[in-house]
Amino acid sequence: MTWKAHADYLCKKVASRVNILGRVRSFVTKEAATLVHNALILPLFDYCDIAWSNLLQQDIDRLQRLQNRSARIITRCSRSSEAIEQLHWPTLSSRRSYHKAKLVFLCLHSLVPSYFSLYFTRFSNIHNYSTRQSMRLSPPNIKTEVWEKDFSFCQSRNF
Repeated sequence: MTWKAHADYLCKKVASRVNILGRVRSFVTKEAATLVHNALILPLFDYCDIAWSNLLQQDIDRLQRLQNRSARIITRCSRSSEAIEQLHWPTLSSRRSYHKAKLVFLCLHSLVPSYFSLYFTRFSNIHNYSTRQSMRLSPPNIKTEVWEKDFSFCQSRNF
């Protein structure tokens, strides 16, 4: 299963909103432009980003370029790195990593519906031995390489 169609749809939608931001930027302050970005563009990047985090690198780069373009419009800088630094924005991949870690934390502390909590088990729930690894997460048993990109497998190894 690929997310190419979703990435194309998302890029098209974000690009149209970035264009709107570019048209109104000359009439608003930097703070107001940042608010417009946070209200119109950022939710598109964040919505279900955990689910489609296994995009192809070219699609990830396309989305990052759109965020960089939005930052350049807001700050009126010619370089994306300067604009991102001025705004103190994390990259989109950093935001996805944060959202994944937050979901794992919520799952481990039973702050999500119970069916999410079943994705992760600690070593201490498997055996009663007191070891240094007892609080670590036990990765699920996988039989094919396809499942190595699965959320529960990746996060149990990373968390």
